[in-house]
Amino acid sequence: MVILGAPIAQLDRAQPCGGWGWGFESLWAHYQEEYPSGLRAPSRKRLGSQGPREFESHLLRQLGKMSQKGFVNIVLVVIIVALAGAGIYFVSTRQITSLTAIPSPSPTPISKSTAQLTPTELKYFLEDKFGKATFCGPPVVRNDYESELLTQFPTVMENAEEFSVILKRTNIIDDGQWSNEDKLTIVREHNRLSAISLEAFNSNYKFSIRSHSQDKEELISEGFITQSGSITTTKQEPYTYGCPICLAENTLIDTPFGVMAIQDLQKGMPIWTMNNSGLRVPAKILETVRTQVPSTHRVTHLTLDDGRELFISPGHPTGDGRTIGDLFVGDSLDGGRVITVENILYQKDFTYDILPSGETGLYWANGILTGSTLFHSN
Repeated sequence: MVILGAPIAQLDRAQPCGGWGWGFESLWAHYQEEYPSGLRAPSRKRLGSQGPREFESHLLRQLGKMSQKGFVNIVLVVIIVALAGAGIYFVSTRQITSLTAIPSPSPTPISKSTAQLTPTELKYFLEDKFGKATFCGPPVVRNDYESELLTQFPTVMENAEEFSVILKRTNIIDDGQWSNEDKLTIVREHNRLSAISLEAFNSNYKFSIRSHSQDKEELISEGFITQSGSITTTKQEPYTYGCPICLAENTLIDTPFGVMAIQDLQKGMPIWTMNNSGLRVPAKILETVRTQVPSTHRVTHLTLDDGRELFISPGHPTGDGRTIGDLFVGDSLDGGRVITVENILYQKDFTYDILPSGETGLYWANGILTGSTLFHSN
């Protein structure tokens, strides 16, 4: 049998005086050459009661423990290498995500009852409750009316908030490839929504909407709406105003004594008119009228290229037999060319008109020849 490379027979022969201490020293020296560390030699006291066989057993037990520890270490190294190799494989083949924290679930979207809505969304909320808004448009629709509506499309697009909400509401795809039918739908939605008055009030809005009830009665509804769409109605009554077709307050009228605000004119006062020959002649005011308008009333702001302008209802007649609602940018009017036609909210409570004596019913408002809404009825 061999222990640490030294034959037992050599140990037996190396025992002086019946002991084997010298053999132990020789064996231990041999052990230190082959196994420089790791084993612990028995004490001299214990060695004295042991022979070579017992010493052999002692060393074998310790070598066994070393072998077990070495095996365990080897197994651990193999496992670590295997895991590292597997990690490299999965990362290289993109079968494992980066070791980042798993994000928490997204919060539930805020419901319409608590979210802050945009002004256009609030207008649709009002229509959902009261019905689609009605408004005073041009009393006469000419043949090229749709073509003129299409010219408004680029202007409507400029209001990104309103435009995006209209697209969503009408289910029109926002791909930039809109048909003429799509454009007409969008412009008409814009014109109708423009008739709804929405005025900021603290953190909410005051509203006024003119619409038809389920039994077709035309109503005007007023109240407050929060940014989340909660509606409080403060007034609702039949709409009895019709469509006012008069001039705005403070419109200046030409008279032989200079210009005067239309609301200051009275029956019997002198005024300039035009006769059938196209001449400017003096006349007298036969009639004045003042028409109350709702808070939702809108007028046309008309501007000519020479600087003259009017704030006037779309249905008011022009000096050449058309109506203001017939006019579009580029049209001619009383020697000028129209450069602005915009629909704006009227800030006053009344509109006005007058009837001059004579054969035409014409007069000059802010320097623009204008017809009277009272002329044909007389």
